[in-house]
Amino acid sequence: MDPIEAIMQSVCKALLQVRGIAGVVLGGSRARGTHTPESDIDIGIYYYGDTLDLAALDKAAAALDSERREGLIAPPGAWGDWVNGGGWLVINGHPVDLILRDILRVERAIAACCEGRITAHYQTGHPHAYLNAMYMGELAVCRILAAGDGKLEDMRAKTHPYPRKMKEAVIRFFMFEAGFSHMFAAKNLNKNDPYYVAAHLVRSVSCLNQVLFALNEEYCINEKKAVRMIDGFRIKPPEYGRRMGKVFSLAGCGEEHACKCLKDLIDDVEKLVAGRLLCK
Repeated sequence: MDPIEAIMQSVCKALLQVRGIAGVVLGGSRARGTHTPESDIDIGIYYYGDTLDLAALDKAAAALDSERREGLIAPPGAWGDWVNGGGWLVINGHPVDLILRDILRVERAIAACCEGRITAHYQTGHPHAYLNAMYMGELAVCRILAAGDGKLEDMRAKTHPYPRKMKEAVIRFFMFEAGFSHMFAAKNLNKNDPYYVAAHLVRSVSCLNQVLFALNEEYCINEKKAVRMIDGFRIKPPEYGRRMGKVFSLAGCGEEHACKCLKDLIDDVEKLVAGRLLCK
């Protein structure tokens, strides 16, 4: 048996013995098929609120960990309101991340997204924001390894096809913000405030990424590798990744040129948005 598959099976077997766990999934790059041999094994643990037996989960994690370390599990909320909690294990030399998700909270997030109610939240580890839509995206791209009562499958069914109201909301909200953030960057070019300018450049780029994911009806679950993924999309500005890299290579030493390059990209994305609207 493939060693990664063997690890996933052993993790599933151990976790399903823990009270309160509704399902276990493989997420991240390994679920999407964009992983490398060095990629972590991301395991999502969907649980029912206060019924989760944290002591039993911590015991299971220690038994799975090659070094039998205890106290590996960070409880819900310890990693922030949205990333939640979990643990970092090493099993047979492979890094395994356990990530906690309250299944009822995920269900509410999916319902909101399907109605076009997109929200963004400050979250450690996410340089732009944590969108409620990321919960939906995680389920859309994951591989369900085990599920007890069928709830995970029912929730995942709502992620395909990509919801029309969600697509429209993401494009509308983030297209506006991309231009707004660029305006602030451009207005402060000559005010000796490189941090403020660079911060708005990052925010504007992050918004363009969200728009392009939505245009292609793809779920963005992390800022990491987002630009690389966009370069493989069907709908995108020409040479998006190279041009985006140029924006940041100029930031700090050629801010005016960085803003000009970014404005050209914003204009190109706006044309794509307008073109898609005309095709409806």
